[in-house]
Amino acid sequence: MPEILIGGVVVIADLPTAPFFLPPHETENSGVDFLGLRQVNLDMMGELIPSLNNVVDYVRPFTLLSWIHWKFHDLCVSNSITNPTLDDLILFRQRIEILFTWGATVNRPEGRIPGTGASKPSPNPDGTYPLTFEAWNRKESSTSLIAALWYGPASKIVTGLGFLEAIPGKPGAFRPTKTGVSLARILDEKLRTKPDLYEQAFDRLGPVNGTEDIANELWGLWRPDDVLLDESEVFSKTLYDPAWRTATRGLNSRRSATLSLFLEHLRQTPVSQSADEIREGAALSILPDGRTYDLPADLIETRNAWLILQMRQLQRLCLEGLLSWFEQRVIEDGLRETSEIAERLAGGWDPADFGFDPDGSSSKILGSIAAKSSTVHSFIKAIHDSQVPNPFRLIDSLVAYLGNKDARIASASLAGLHLCAAFAGIPGLNKDYLAYGGARRLSLLDLYRRLSGLEAPTMRGTAVFVLETLIVSQHFATAVNRFDGQKQRLKFTIEEHGLTHLTGSPTRPSVTADRLPTFLRLAEQSKIILSQEPNRYSLPPESSRTHN
Repeated sequence: MPEILIGGVVVIADLPTAPFFLPPHETENSGVDFLGLRQVNLDMMGELIPSLNNVVDYVRPFTLLSWIHWKFHDLCVSNSITNPTLDDLILFRQRIEILFTWGATVNRPEGRIPGTGASKPSPNPDGTYPLTFEAWNRKESSTSLIAALWYGPASKIVTGLGFLEAIPGKPGAFRPTKTGVSLARILDEKLRTKPDLYEQAFDRLGPVNGTEDIANELWGLWRPDDVLLDESEVFSKTLYDPAWRTATRGLNSRRSATLSLFLEHLRQTPVSQSADEIREGAALSILPDGRTYDLPADLIETRNAWLILQMRQLQRLCLEGLLSWFEQRVIEDGLRETSEIAERLAGGWDPADFGFDPDGSSSKILGSIAAKSSTVHSFIKAIHDSQVPNPFRLIDSLVAYLGNKDARIASASLAGLHLCAAFAGIPGLNKDYLAYGGARRLSLLDLYRRLSGLEAPTMRGTAVFVLETLIVSQHFATAVNRFDGQKQRLKFTIEEHGLTHLTGSPTRPSVTADRLPTFLRLAEQSKIILSQEPNRYSLPPESSRTHN
């Protein structure tokens, strides 16, 4: 065995004595965004429903975060602490969060609360438990209320609802705003109804231990599904501004305009509706029973923006659906060339199945859709009259096909892409919104320009373009840009013998959650709308009117 000198150290190693093949590359492949399209959808949602996210289910944690920072300041004043450290604040906040989460773990509320999956640590000799994230094996960055994915960003000023503001010169430290103080005092009054418990759990700084009995008793005071009336009133004024029409355009006015669109939709009928029904109904001005209604002029721009978001949702699902179908052809059918797969795509698609000209090229299909929908109003009417495919039914079909690995995903995806491209070409739509993502992330406007600019005389030419440019090249560019030196983002590579799949299973995409369910739950807890049935919403009786 030869000896090799490496960095002054003698290493004994086996060296090859003849040419050999390297073993197949094995590396972790992870991710949910293999075409790099998801961020655009999230950015568009942030435009229409700013300051929220998809995991903020309750008003109470906003109040609790405000109370934590308000109470900490109060304790510092009481104890003559003029310069508390960030560690002092974190220790106090973690104690409160663990007690809150502990109660949620035992009582299992319907909505999501971070940290409920944490395992209880070993007890102290006296039967109590430490109340720190370290003891409960929790992370500040992921399972804290202040963490990036939860209530923290939505609580802050500038980008959130404005209950907390950063303390200058103290990174990571916050204090409640005037509105945050109002919420904090409302909760504090409720917590003080049990003075012994309050003194034991809250009225001190430094380490504090607790028990499940204490957590359970506190749960009865601050459980998130029991919002106080004053709390709802304060929160509702932050969530929704009825005077948004005359307000300066900002986060609050944009969020309020979107909620006004949903309120107008609910106002058309006393029948309660699900989030799915509200999503489609607000985009297409249609009620669950099929009746349509006219929208007030000052809500048309917001409706159009909401419809653009839904079309972007369809576009992303179509492209990722085609990626999944493409992968299946490589894995299951052993196809190695994009030209072979394009032939399969074009041969299996009959445009007539979707109401398009069966002999038409992409340009003719786009032209025929445009002839029926020269305005947003006529586009919506063409959907109502079944002259063009309903984008929501296409999404339903795509989701079902993906779940069953149904080959019809390819045809439905092609139809959806043509519908999205034609929609993006309608005059009068907000071009800036259509252009979100640009060419790099295949914006709706970029999709329209690419498909309408094709000179391919046959659908096979379109299929080649879509697969090679919008799927394969887009995937390679995304994977390279996102490669961090560790996690592999590639789903397949092009080797000497053609396409080679790396993971053994195709992508399973889904529709990007759009914040609507969260928005509706918060509006319901704020008494802006009603929810007399689980996850179904309506207006209070005095606000609703039937459609004429």
